[in-house]
Amino acid sequence: SRSVLVPTLGSTGYMFTRKGRVKLKAGGGAGEGEDKGGARKTVEDMLEMALEAGALDIADENGRIVVWTEISELSTVAERMREMTGLEIEEMDLVWEPNEVLPEPGQEDKDKLVDIIDKLREIPNVRGIYMNVKLKDLD
Repeated sequence: SRSVLVPTLGSTGYMFTRKGRVKLKAGGGAGEGEDKGGARKTVEDMLEMALEAGALDIADENGRIVVWTEISELSTVAERMREMTGLEIEEMDLVWEPNEVLPEPGQEDKDKLVDIIDKLREIPNVRGIYMNVKLKDLD
């Protein structure tokens, strides 16, 4: 029998901030990265709209438009962004965003970290894994 030490939120919670996250579909029914009118949308194009919609920030993450919100404004901002941009909502959720992201570790440490994450994903009760380390090959 192995015992597992599970940290409480208080032991690591200070390293993260709870935020709303909206991922907008790149296609929106048109070509990739285009709104329904066929115009290509970039983060720069949508920055003013995002701020007007009540977003905290907007970013391009791996070709997706990601809008960050206060947790209480998630649904409102998501709907406003959909209306203003014509892009469909791919996903919206509440996440723990790291306050500081550490650089990607060396290959040996990266392999160990990926192994731990894979093992955590196998546990049925694990709902989410949040970390403050940048890993390029991990979604």
